[in-house]
Amino acid sequence: MKSEDNLWDTGKDEDTSSTDSKEDTSTLDLSEVAPEKNSGDINLELPEKIEEKDEEWAIPLAEDVDGLNLRTIGIVGTIVILLLTGTLYVLLRETIDEVQVPNERYEEQINYSVNGFLDFESNLDVPIPFGFFDNDIIINNLDVTFSGDLSLGIEGPQTIIKNGYGESINSVFKKYIEQNLDDVDGTLTESCEECQPAELKNSKIITSQDQYVDSGSLNVIRSDITSNASTAKISGIGQRWAWQSATDWIPRQHSSGILPHGNAYIGKTLTEGDSGTLYESGIEFTTKVTEGEKIKDYDTLKLQVITSYVSDSLLGYEYDYSYIFSFYMSDVSSLPLKFEFQLNSEAKSPGTQLYSIDLKYTATAKDIFEGYEFVPTKSYDSFTGNSEGEFLNWNSGAPAFGTCNENSQLNENFNLQTGITSARNNISSFDNYINDQQARNEEAFVIEANYSSKNDYRWNFTMAHNSERTQKVDGWNLDYREIKNNSSIIVNGSENELDNPILKMEDIESPLTVCSAEKLMTDFEEIAEWAIDENTNNVNYQETTLILGQNLISEQSLSSPTSILDFGNIDLISAISDLNSGNLNLNDYSNNIDVDTAGSYAYFLDKNGGSDSLGYDYQEVAGIDAKNGLVMFNLQSRSAL
Repeated sequence: MKSEDNLWDTGKDEDTSSTDSKEDTSTLDLSEVAPEKNSGDINLELPEKIEEKDEEWAIPLAEDVDGLNLRTIGIVGTIVILLLTGTLYVLLRETIDEVQVPNERYEEQINYSVNGFLDFESNLDVPIPFGFFDNDIIINNLDVTFSGDLSLGIEGPQTIIKNGYGESINSVFKKYIEQNLDDVDGTLTESCEECQPAELKNSKIITSQDQYVDSGSLNVIRSDITSNASTAKISGIGQRWAWQSATDWIPRQHSSGILPHGNAYIGKTLTEGDSGTLYESGIEFTTKVTEGEKIKDYDTLKLQVITSYVSDSLLGYEYDYSYIFSFYMSDVSSLPLKFEFQLNSEAKSPGTQLYSIDLKYTATAKDIFEGYEFVPTKSYDSFTGNSEGEFLNWNSGAPAFGTCNENSQLNENFNLQTGITSARNNISSFDNYINDQQARNEEAFVIEANYSSKNDYRWNFTMAHNSERTQKVDGWNLDYREIKNNSSIIVNGSENELDNPILKMEDIESPLTVCSAEKLMTDFEEIAEWAIDENTNNVNYQETTLILGQNLISEQSLSSPTSILDFGNIDLISAISDLNSGNLNLNDYSNNIDVDTAGSYAYFLDKNGGSDSLGYDYQEVAGIDAKNGLVMFNLQSRSAL
């Protein structure tokens, strides 16, 4: 029956912890089969104000940042899944006064025809993550139409799923989104004087999103997003393919619906003429119920969820947006028989338009399956997650090394503690800094570090102290290395002014040990398949980098991407001005860091590369929370050279 950015906040002024992914603009003959997982998406970054509406429906996109080059992942989010899908399907209208929308049912599914368009213009020199192209491409015009098919549905409990703590959960149901855009056409113009409009024609995009819900606790324990994209051979673009995948294990409370705003209509009685107010993510939406249409012989009412904003002019800067999500609801399914998403937004600076966006997406049901049994709406079991990780007190201002697996390439005789000791013994001013901070009860600690053995064995790390009095603090960037051919030790460093760390050591008294972080991440098959070298049966740090430190990529930011932003105090005009001047810093708007919720300290494995012989670039990144040992995510991407 069924159809089948700166979130990495190190406080460093200089990047000492990342290796740039290789980027290339050559083409690939699509007559050749893409290697292994040959998929990808188009990721069109919307203004920050709009992304906040869909925080519970998809994985957030981390931007390119110091130490962790995550923008290459370009994960499809909520708007992207809605963005490039659609078909307008109009039937005769028959009015009804009231609809009792049922609760969600197992095995309910609706297949849709979809279509839509996107018009985007920008004078901002901000790279747009767009799956077919170089990650640094700056697009100042994009005009795209699309059509295809979409399926939304719920599968009954039958799957055993591993949660982020490595525990097997027995009774899990799945919510899914499957989208096939088999006709994506349009033009784009890059931001350069000599650039001519390039044509997109016969492009294809396949995306899917699966959300696994524990039927006992009603917590989402795993989410998967994959995407596949390819273009035809076109002048100015060539042939391209891309594949991207994201898995996250962030536990969060299940919410009604597969589409946004489900709480406004699922299990509710809708009456024509009704109106109301919704508050989601700090945003106020108005709702109204009007006449619907007869769709597939079912009567519907139309529920509109609306918000808009028009700024005052401040020094010539203006900003506005309009957001309308329309749902055509019936008594046959919790899913809408038709839905339409419209977004219009623009920003102006003195004398010029900064950007404008006009987006419309429409989906109309073509196959309806009602399902058989209602999905539970109340939990009967509390969610508990227990990590088997090793947690020890801080040691010399760094996470403890811990006990490694026998085959680990991490070396207890060459770790952060030995690096700090070596620096104190050889750099007197650094030793004085550590002593001074201890005397002030503002002890310095490692706020960022990475380890690699690509050339020599090497730890790059930054130490600083948290201050309740200033936004900037003095800290040290250190380079600690062991020369491979003679085992000699070299250490050097410099004192720099850094951003005030977002936490203190006391906020996480016993963080996960370094060895335990490596072990827990690689216990997951999805991570081990790229992180473990099959020849040596361990993580090969000549190819993979271990990164650790304070960050905003955490449980809090991944489960609720906008939770780190203080919407009550955001000055949108200032944000637009900062964006226009190239001075936008998310730290200025991240005043809501809850260490107890966010974790705010984590470990990452990062592997990236590419070559002509492979025919593609790749990147893999996995992360684990240092506070509780929760494996948070696994991100992978492939893109044609």
